[in-house]
Amino acid sequence: MAAVLLPDDLLLEILIRVKDAVALFRCATTCKQWCHLIADLSFLRRRWPQDANHSSSTFVGFLTMGDSGGPFPRRELWFVPTPRSALSPGPRTLTSFVPAVRASLFDHAVPLVSRHGLVVLLLEQRDVHDRVDQTIVQLAVCNPLVGTCDMLPALKFSSPFDHMDNGYAILTGADCWSDGESSQPVEPRNSSFFKVVIVGSGCHDVKYSVFVFSSDNGSWSVVHTNLLDITQEWGHYGLFSDAIVCRGMAQWVFIYNAEQYFRVISLNARTGNISTTKHRFKINYDFLQTNPCLTLAMDERLSLVSTQWKIPQLDIWQQKENQENINATSEWLCTRTIELKLLEKMTRGRELRVLGEKCGTLLISDDHRKLIYTIALETGTIEEVEDWPRGVDISRWDAIAMEIEWPAIFISRLTMEFKCALPPPPNDETTSTIKRRHRKRSSSRKGIVHNSTSKKAKQHGAAA
Repeated sequence: MAAVLLPDDLLLEILIRVKDAVALFRCATTCKQWCHLIADLSFLRRRWPQDANHSSSTFVGFLTMGDSGGPFPRRELWFVPTPRSALSPGPRTLTSFVPAVRASLFDHAVPLVSRHGLVVLLLEQRDVHDRVDQTIVQLAVCNPLVGTCDMLPALKFSSPFDHMDNGYAILTGADCWSDGESSQPVEPRNSSFFKVVIVGSGCHDVKYSVFVFSSDNGSWSVVHTNLLDITQEWGHYGLFSDAIVCRGMAQWVFIYNAEQYFRVISLNARTGNISTTKHRFKINYDFLQTNPCLTLAMDERLSLVSTQWKIPQLDIWQQKENQENINATSEWLCTRTIELKLLEKMTRGRELRVLGEKCGTLLISDDHRKLIYTIALETGTIEEVEDWPRGVDISRWDAIAMEIEWPAIFISRLTMEFKCALPPPPNDETTSTIKRRHRKRSSSRKGIVHNSTSKKAKQHGAAA
């Protein structure tokens, strides 16, 4: 069959209608012309609008620690894909994503936080006598999809550091732009910039501090000390939610079981300013056992998600604004309930534990049957994670949910691996020259559409 010539404008209209991101990536690897069209920043902004909630990210799986005596044969980190994950099926080690690191680097490593494809890991440190030194915090930032791993300078605490008692966040260049630059797209030259934030202290320290590492200067700084006006006492403990990052703000919920309030900690990624606010909420043992999860509603308002398995349903809590006194303690109310659609194998009334949330999807575990499920927050639909091995325990601190940020992946992979150069936008002086070259290319092989899939697309299809 004869090839059909199509102009770029028509090709773009066809490509923008490819809804599956993996299929679109395969299109980009077909030829240089399609690669150039798809990797263009204006096309990526149109395909994934910046103001659409969760539209540019996809939940693909989670990292968990292995066990030398369990189904994961080595005590290192493993990636487990979720149903219909864009990544290859079946569990695989983190070192298979980052082959350049030595094999033992991730042994006994703990995943702390993940965002936009970046993962922060706590590495095990030993003293001169080969004993584990918990006063030293050695972190690494990995990008499994690009295959990079950056070692951060060590932090020294005066008492043992327990990773379960502290809060973490990772910020990218898009989070740290000034207000005037907030609408700019992610560019390849900014893709390697990041900040790591720790809100916490050693086990025996009585005050929380905020530590920030910035990749541009390669060092840690203490931006705030004595952040929370509390005194740690025996039998009282604090619980940090996973961080929510939106429009340059990183936020955590901190629950202290000795109080009838919880606190929202807010960090401005651009200025470094930090604030805390008290929120009235009924805190009891049953509520804490549900592992309340902080998330964003579609209107980008902070929401707490808790579970009720006897009914079963999800409860969505949001802040009630006090219009009369803005300085008053805020009250949170249950604004929405979502009925859960249990699978046949699930026992009604049995408690399931929330492990985390990404892209509007909860990751939960059945501690009795040792199974893992996902729940879509909008619909309540539950799916089993088939790649999770049967009979393996998991806790909230053993698993970190991972997402793919599609625009950044398209730019980094297409420009680095497939050598799809992105020229700068043309100015007025060069526009006419480019148009002449454009017409010349069109007369030869530009815009050719074939009925059969190219061999190159098949070879690189798994790369997405």
